[in-house]
This record gives sequence, C-alpha cells and structure tokens, in this order.
Amino acid sequence: MAEAKPAFNFCPGCGAQNPASNKFCSRCGTSLQRKIVRREDGEKCEVCGHLNPAGSKFCIQCSSSLSRDIVVRDEGEIAVIKVNSAKIDFENHKDLLPVFNKVMKKMIVLDLENVEWMDSTGIGALVTLTYKSSRTNQEIKLINIQSKVMDAIRALQVDNVLDIHETMNEARVSWGLPLI
Repeated sequence: MAEAKPAFNFCPGCGAQNPASNKFCSRCGTSLQRKIVRREDGEKCEVCGHLNPAGSKFCIQCSSSLSRDIVVRDEGEIAVIKVNSAKIDFENHKDLLPVFNKVMKKMIVLDLENVEWMDSTGIGALVTLTYKSSRTNQEIKLINIQSKVMDAIRALQVDNVLDIHETMNEARVSWGLPLI
C-alpha cells in the first residue's frame, strides 16, 4: 500500500501551516522545499532549551514566555511573576494574561518592583487577573508597588479589590507561610 502524502506542511521558519503543494510559506516566504539550518540568532527558551525564531514571544516547544519583560520563578508552593518593564500600559498590558494563564500554582505573587508607571489599562489588567484568579481557585498578591503606581491604583479606587502587600514576606504571612 502506498504511503499517503500529508495534505499540508509546516513552515520551518515561522511554523505556519501551508498546503503541501506550496513551495514557499504563504505567511513568511520561507522555502518549504529545503531544510532550514537553524542559526543561533533566535530566542532560546530558558525552560526547555528550544531555539525559537527571532522575535518569538512564546516557546513553540513548551509555550513558556520568552520575554525578559515578564519572568516567572517557581518558589516552592508560590509562583512569582516579576515584571521587569518600567511601565504597564496600553502597549504591553496584554502580555500579562498569557503568562498568568500558564501558571498552575494556587498561590501567585506579582512583583511590580521595576514598574515605575501604569495607566488605567494596566491597572485594569491587574483587576482582570484578580478576577480570573478567583475563577481558577488561585490567589494573586501584588508586592513592591512604587508610590506613583500606588497613587494611580488609589485614584481608580481599586486598592480594595487588589490584594496588595509591601514585601514578599508580608504576602507569605498572609497565606500562613513561614518567612524567608
């Protein structure tokens, strides 16, 4: 019996699905007729080590975030999401949700130490994360909020909705965990 040919191929450059008859990728133009040799100019995943195409936001192998702006650390029973960007606003607020969706821990700390400014869209993203965490039986606590950001949170009157703590130890104690 003859082996059936696949009806489609995946682009080795961008991963797009293309009809088997295509010689070039319909999305990025990469040749589908030859094997692409990977160069070291892509994004290497810190979780699984896979080399992803340059500019990728998530690993195509394990779906971990490749962004250095948002880093997730596993600290035992707590997942710490650290935002390294100086601002959370209309431009980048959507980057938080996919990272949050990949965290499976029940206790999550969002460390905002490096965030110097946040607009109403960014604050709305924090409220959305708090709402989603209650639906997934997770608990999210915010720590290390700078005074300008805290002023904006208070101005929008959501400081009573967000679970805010000054330090990691305060957040741990609120869960009944020992100090570190």
